[in-house]
Amino acid sequence: MPARRNFLKSNGVEMRHIVEEFQRVALAHPEISFSLHQNDLETYQLQGGKLSQRIVQLFTKQHQEQMAACREETPHLKIWGYIGKPEHAKKTRGEQYFFVNQRFIKSNYLHHAVMGAYEGLLQSDTYPFYVLFLEIDPQQIDINVHPTKTEIKFADERTVYAIMHSAVRQAIGTHNLTPSLDFEQDVNFTARLSARTEGPAAEGGSAYSGGGFGGSGAGAASPRPDRSWEQFRQSHTGAATGWEQLFERGRTTTGADSQPHAVIQPSRAFTEAVTMPSAANQLPLERASASPEGGQELQQSCFQLHGRYIICQVKSGMMLIDQEAAHQRILYEKFLRQLQQGSASSQQSLFPQQVQLARQDAELLQEYQEEIRSLGFEISLFSGDSLVIQGVPADLAGMDGQRLLEGLLEQLKHHRTELALNKREQTARALAQRAAMRWGQRLELSEMRALIDQLFACQTPAYTPDGRQTFRILDLDKVSELFK
Repeated sequence: MPARRNFLKSNGVEMRHIVEEFQRVALAHPEISFSLHQNDLETYQLQGGKLSQRIVQLFTKQHQEQMAACREETPHLKIWGYIGKPEHAKKTRGEQYFFVNQRFIKSNYLHHAVMGAYEGLLQSDTYPFYVLFLEIDPQQIDINVHPTKTEIKFADERTVYAIMHSAVRQAIGTHNLTPSLDFEQDVNFTARLSARTEGPAAEGGSAYSGGGFGGSGAGAASPRPDRSWEQFRQSHTGAATGWEQLFERGRTTTGADSQPHAVIQPSRAFTEAVTMPSAANQLPLERASASPEGGQELQQSCFQLHGRYIICQVKSGMMLIDQEAAHQRILYEKFLRQLQQGSASSQQSLFPQQVQLARQDAELLQEYQEEIRSLGFEISLFSGDSLVIQGVPADLAGMDGQRLLEGLLEQLKHHRTELALNKREQTARALAQRAAMRWGQRLELSEMRALIDQLFACQTPAYTPDGRQTFRILDLDKVSELFK
């Protein structure tokens, strides 16, 4: 019986703490066999062996593909272990381990050294996997820093930092974990070709469809033309006729026949009459009027900036919308309504996917299985920590089921410490952040209008679920001050 029973959390939370401590001890002594049982059921059965085998036993087989050996030995310090490839980095921490003389420690200082070695290789807010051992003279460390003995102080911290950074950097270079360059290719041509073949149209039609991006829409059969390349080609067609003709041509286009909106509309696509059915057109008028500057005038002049922002003309000036943040707010309220009403539909997969989860992820899925199923996921257990994804939410049918589920679990791990949120809010928030469109996704004019309509139909359109602003209004007075 624990001395402070009133301080214990739920069974699932306490079991996660036990598993975390079990994993640390098992990693520190890979040559020893370990077993863990819960309610007379075997959770872990680990055989003694090498560190690489122990990592695969504790986590998943996918870790074997991403591991790279790291080793550095100096007269005062020895570092060895494994690091993960940058492309396998996750949004949440939890798979980063330091051991000093086979004792687990937590060190933000050493973690900073490892992250510095990955500089330029990781996406923002991602953390790589690593299990690193340090062997050092016990007289060079002080373990009486924290009551739990998980924090230590080195006598020469700068030297340890430099050696750690160098060891990880050398492992990255030795195993060729950095992106490779082919100097025989035309970079501009391949970038343009990849943009045309891997754009939103190649992934299954329109980028925006029914509140979800990346799904299959009505226009999936017709590929989207690359207008930016057409503009480049047309602008250089008459280059050989002389700069005088180009000047005359540019001066004539600014005459009385030119359209006043050409200054703020960078592409011909924004002047075309595009009709596209959207669920946003069915919204009640009283909710759609929640926009700060009115209805039609909000969308008279709008365009996309660098695939990240939508700029619209409003009465007081202009409004800048963060398209990713806006989509998160739309999906969050949509998923929250589905969880409350139990009205989510599922799209069955033609070929069900078998997924191998880490033990902690499997336990987290077990804890949130009711909420995850309510969102439209059809999941069945296969064996052990393996499961089969038979269906995904209908609104997200165009996304990969395995990556969607793994991303959802990563977001849940990231937000589970926020006690103010219940399970429904946590699940809706996690899936919205995972399924929202990313920066760089090009939108048509009709898609931008649908996004704006659905954003201002939300109950809280101004902020994302995590408190970031979705739009900002820049009035004419502020714009005028920029030119003074």
